[in-house]
This record gives sequence, structure tokens and C-alpha cells, in this order.
Amino acid sequence: MEPLPPPAHRISGKDPTYPRQALAHGIGGTAHVTASLRADGTVEAVESSGEWWIPNDATAQAVRSWRFEPISGFPNLRVFVTFDFTPETRGQHWPISCWYVPGVVHSRGDSR
Repeated sequence: MEPLPPPAHRISGKDPTYPRQALAHGIGGTAHVTASLRADGTVEAVESSGEWWIPNDATAQAVRSWRFEPISGFPNLRVFVTFDFTPETRGQHWPISCWYVPGVVHSRGDSR
């Protein structure tokens, strides 16, 4: 059995900005993006998954600026990120979840 990487820890980067179009119409939901990481923990590429394009685009844009704690011995890591947008919070505090894929090692909760 292969060893699993430790939990994903974001060490820098900005949070997504609540999309104005969604906020204006009271729309909320969960964005899903996958990021490919370089060995130093910076993001090489970001892919949106799911059909809700407004928050996926906002989340993908923010994730491009993120840096994760480097993990040695695990080349070509990918991180799956979920980000909850709700009109009630208006962007003040949104839960972020990050975990490495493939695998079942999770890091859940606010990254700040």
C-alpha cells in the first residue's frame, strides 16, 4: 500500500471574492476546483469542475494565487478545493475545504 500525503495546508493566497452577479440575485452554492501543484507548493494549473460557473470562476482565480505547504516525496500532487458561497455571509467567512487527490487524506475547515 502506498503512503498517503499529509493533509493539504494552504500557507498563502487570497480567498475568493463573492461574485457580484450571484450576490445581487441572492444566489449561493459550492464551488469545486482542482489545482495541480509544483514541488514548492505553488499552483501550476487550475481546473473548474461542476456546472456552476460563476463561483467556480471566482474560486479558480483565487486558487491560482495560493501556495500550499510543500510535500516532499509526493510529485505531481493535485488538490481538490471546495468553497461555500452563501448570500447570508456576504463573503465575511466562508468555509474552505482542501484535500489531496487521489487519496482520502482531508483538510477541512477554514484555512485562515
